[in-house]
Amino acid sequence: MLMLFFFKSYGSDKKKHSSTGKELQIVFCTDLSGSTNGLINDLRDNLWHIINQAHFIAPDAELKIGVVAFSRPSFKKEHSYVKVLCDLTSDFDYLASELSRIRPSIEKGDQFVGAALRTCVTEISWSDDAFKIIYIIGNGMVEDASNEYIKSCELAVKNSITVNSVYAIGKNKAKEYMGWLRIAKAGGGMCSEITIGNREAWSDFTVDYKELFDAFRDYNLTTTYYTVSGFEKYMNYRRADSLAFTGGNAVFYERAYYKKRRFVSGYHSEWDLVDYNIKTGFLPAFNETLLLPDSLKDRNGEYIFDLVKVLKVERGRAASRLKNVLASDVPSQLYQKYVSGEFKEERNMFSRCIINILMKQYH
Repeated sequence: MLMLFFFKSYGSDKKKHSSTGKELQIVFCTDLSGSTNGLINDLRDNLWHIINQAHFIAPDAELKIGVVAFSRPSFKKEHSYVKVLCDLTSDFDYLASELSRIRPSIEKGDQFVGAALRTCVTEISWSDDAFKIIYIIGNGMVEDASNEYIKSCELAVKNSITVNSVYAIGKNKAKEYMGWLRIAKAGGGMCSEITIGNREAWSDFTVDYKELFDAFRDYNLTTTYYTVSGFEKYMNYRRADSLAFTGGNAVFYERAYYKKRRFVSGYHSEWDLVDYNIKTGFLPAFNETLLLPDSLKDRNGEYIFDLVKVLKVERGRAASRLKNVLASDVPSQLYQKYVSGEFKEERNMFSRCIINILMKQYH
């Protein structure tokens, strides 16, 4: 029989700060009312692009992202129709999975911008020494009788959080836009505007997407979860992949590029048997906490160990194929377009707006 080591959980998102750079913490405060239908798709489909570009902008900082949403009736009146969809996290598979649960459109919703901003400041787990940014994205009138939105911006500034406003261009811009400018001014940030659904075109890049899809699939076939929490992480991982696939070729490439940077020994060792074995040379102990796929439940340790050895070889082949397809390094070429000023905010694209503001503000 094999000597099986006990499993140690690496648990949480609470990591030590980088010794070479502070945390970069970004919260998207997103209007999900009827007038911004489709905005959640812009956030979901640009998530991996934003993460990859943030890595170039702040390579020494640990990136964490959170999402607060407002103006959905399902978020309930007693909460001012505001909900924290995801607290700050570096588990971006989990973040993508949570975003995948949101319907992209509704008929209408009541809007309380001040309450949404206050939730961002008071109910998000900000770090004291992080570089902290809020993007509030939406449209409509922001004013209320007590100027709650101004007070919330001032509270953010008091807590060293910069508030940027991103106006989603609507039919009442002449009435609404001034309020969004005031948010940026009171929050010490910048104001920009976007057209919902306006996406970047990748006409300049040639990518073998069939090879990318095939290698991606083969890589995923080597993943094998264990433990209950491991199953949850595995499902988040697969939901994130599925969401990227439905977003189109560019989104899928960005997701694959993000995963390429995670091709390190044992990165998913807390839930994937192959990575656990790569990291430790063993398998986790068989006990009541272990949850394996049905195909492995009645197998002994020797069989599973031999299977993992085969999967490691297959993973290496798939990872090599992915790296070859991704050698074009499109995200770094896109980054150079941001640096050169070729990708301007004036095109009103979600991705350009977010990245250009981040480049100007991060230091």
